[in-house]
Amino acid sequence: IDGAMFALEMDWLIRNYPDVKKINVRINSPGGSVIDGFSIFSSINNVNQNTKGVTVDTYNDGIAASTAGWLLLAGKNIYMADFGMLMLHKPSFDSQEEMSKKDKDILQMFNNSIVTIFEAKTGLSRDEINAMMEEETWMDASTALEKGFVNKIISSGKQVEKPKEATLANYWNAFKNKLSMPKNTVINIQPVMSEPTTQP
Repeated sequence: IDGAMFALEMDWLIRNYPDVKKINVRINSPGGSVIDGFSIFSSINNVNQNTKGVTVDTYNDGIAASTAGWLLLAGKNIYMADFGMLMLHKPSFDSQEEMSKKDKDILQMFNNSIVTIFEAKTGLSRDEINAMMEEETWMDASTALEKGFVNKIISSGKQVEKPKEATLANYWNAFKNKLSMPKNTVINIQPVMSEPTTQP
């Protein structure tokens, strides 16, 4: 998913639908670009921090790996399916052979930024997070909850009554056709990162 486009769509939703109070961002992704990830994370985080009366929650609907792993933590409330997986690792370039010192320094800066996100959201120490990223750590739902990466596990065996919904596609069509959408709806956005590797 394009990070800049995601941010523009989020801003458009907030400005054009003031009656929307809750937005769900649903994630099932192997990861993607760190740059796009920063745009998406900041977009979600800015709404949660600065837009009164609007909450953006995130859901791990299967796998949240690499960039998607720390995007998950942007939510006000962070949910994870009981069968879901979460993975964190260090960022990397496509080719790390014969990297210059400057490239290595830049890569370390990206790593430090991601550690800052994990630290702020989980309360784990930077040393512990760095060690987990260095090892490429995979977690099931119970471990992710125990370590503070998510707030709640959603049982796959229990049917949860869903609120009245309006999908992002509905809103996008409304934008194009200048139609009005129903009030007091919950928006579900599903980012799927297109690239399987984390690239700054």
